[in-house]
Amino acid sequence: YGFDPVTGSPIPGSANIIPANDPLRSQVAAKFINLIPAPDRSTFPFNSVGVNAGDPNKSLNPTTWLLRMDHEFKPSLKMSFTFFMDKRPGIRNCGDVQGCETKSDPISSPQANNDYIGDGFIQKISNQFYHQQVDWVIRPNIFNHTTIAFPTAWVGIRCWGSREYPTTPGAPQR
Repeated sequence: YGFDPVTGSPIPGSANIIPANDPLRSQVAAKFINLIPAPDRSTFPFNSVGVNAGDPNKSLNPTTWLLRMDHEFKPSLKMSFTFFMDKRPGIRNCGDVQGCETKSDPISSPQANNDYIGDGFIQKISNQFYHQQVDWVIRPNIFNHTTIAFPTAWVGIRCWGSREYPTTPGAPQR
């Protein structure tokens, strides 16, 4: 909608606008859309700009490793091993007062943020999973399937800066 079919360029004034009479446009949604308040109303209690929108992140830097090894010792004896590791460090809870704006990097020097009074925190989640599986055909009518699995999970939360109100001269006091 709103794009020239030959060039692909947007048509001024109609790009990304679905016509009201389009048969695929939801008539139920069209009735509800008018009930949603504008995000920039001037009165604070009704203004949704700047209000915590859930739990937004400032950064999320996941790393995932997966290793799988399969080996057949002989046709009647097979083994597989799987290792999974996931690390998801992130700076979280940036939707409240002061967001996640700090004067120093909250990961490398959190103690330098002694005037930070927001709710932001550093969250480190780590998972590891080990899975060993052995298939052994003892006889044509006897089969042994053994599985051993071991999961680990670690969740760490560290606040940056001082969780107490600042004591720096001129800073707001409790």
